[in-house]
Amino acid sequence: MAKSTIVLFFLLAACHPPARVIQPLPLDEAAWTSWKTLQAEQRVQLDAPRAGGKRERRTLRAVIAVERPDKFRLRALGPGGITLFDLVGNGAQLSVVESLRDPNAPSLRAILESLAGDVQAAYGLSGKSTNVRSVSRAGDHLVVRDAEREVRIWPAHLEIDNRARDYHVVIDSSQQVLGLDFDSELFAAGSR
Repeated sequence: MAKSTIVLFFLLAACHPPARVIQPLPLDEAAWTSWKTLQAEQRVQLDAPRAGGKRERRTLRAVIAVERPDKFRLRALGPGGITLFDLVGNGAQLSVVESLRDPNAPSLRAILESLAGDVQAAYGLSGKSTNVRSVSRAGDHLVVRDAEREVRIWPAHLEIDNRARDYHVVIDSSQQVLGLDFDSELFAAGSR
């Protein structure tokens, strides 16, 4: 093979986007609780209320790591990959590793805690919420319900209707892997 052909091959390989890896979430009630860890890159579409009765629609990217029974790390990324917030949930404790806005401001703190409840419900994690959840099959997806939200789960797609805060979220995973071994530092409150 000519040297120029080899160089061209590597250039094309470098320019080609990575293969989409999706390990689907199991969708029967028994198997849904059987997986231990999940890592995913996600496209998140948010429809939330704003002041004055208007609605805000936003699309952002997120990366998430989940370790059952009660840990998650969620980083939301804005334009140019800037970190909007980086949350660590460990049981009933929620820590903000990084945030563009003051995470202790009452309005943002309430949103982050509600979001943590969404993540815990969507991935079957124990945590701060005392809400009783039900999990049931509905056609081609699972439905998780508690007093504040309904989460509909497909193999690599989630829809969350948070009734308590009146927002709707659609999440599509472009990369999703189950069964990884995570370093325990990933879920430490101060780790970056």
